[in-house]
Amino acid sequence: MCDLFNDTAKCVSSKMNIEYSNIEADNSLKFLKDVSLLSRDAKEVY
Repeated sequence: MCDLFNDTAKCVSSKMNIEYSNIEADNSLKFLKDVSLLSRDAKEVY
């Protein structure tokens, strides 16, 4: 699912002449993966 979003975002940003940040995308994906590993009663991410 995330790959589909990244591929689409890259395509759209290219057509709109907007810079797509791979670093920001990678950091966002890492955050989502970290959140998915949290216990149900977690109060903080980091």
